[in-house]
Amino acid sequence: MFVQVIECPVRDSDGMRAHFYAGVERLHPTAVGWLGATSGVTDDGVWINIICFASPEAARTNSARPEQGRWWDEGERYRTGAPRFVDSTDVTVLGSGPASDAGFVRVIEGGVRDRHSVEALLSPARGGDQPDRGLAIWHDDALTLARTFTSEARARSDPVRDALARFLTEMATYDIARPWTA
Repeated sequence: MFVQVIECPVRDSDGMRAHFYAGVERLHPTAVGWLGATSGVTDDGVWINIICFASPEAARTNSARPEQGRWWDEGERYRTGAPRFVDSTDVTVLGSGPASDAGFVRVIEGGVRDRHSVEALLSPARGGDQPDRGLAIWHDDALTLARTFTSEARARSDPVRDALARFLTEMATYDIARPWTA
């Protein structure tokens, strides 16, 4: 699996949402190796788009398509800054992966002090009343953890964020209260 994470400030979250779904409708039917996306805008205006492909080659093939380039260029009117891209093939699927009916998404990023401890923390063996769903995306001695929840209340009661603080440096948390999935 290949995952690309795009983060960028936006000026119009409703416009970006419509743009996201227009892209899904126009591009997904002919996309090569596209597995899905989880996206949304945080309350402070950061767009996070997590796109999954079968392979890096499939992602490159799609990026080279003229219609993909047009879609990206059309989104410029919603973005207010330079996007940050993270690409990785070092991905751990949590549970059955991101939930397509997620009610809330939490993205946690940071440098990794101890990957083994983070992996143990995210392991289903630690128990709990609901299995974790999402993706742990490892890159450049860092982690982007995207977890999907049924509700914001469930995310707020989850102990993982606080536990991760012991193992991550410069940890940042992004909450998406109204996620978009495809």
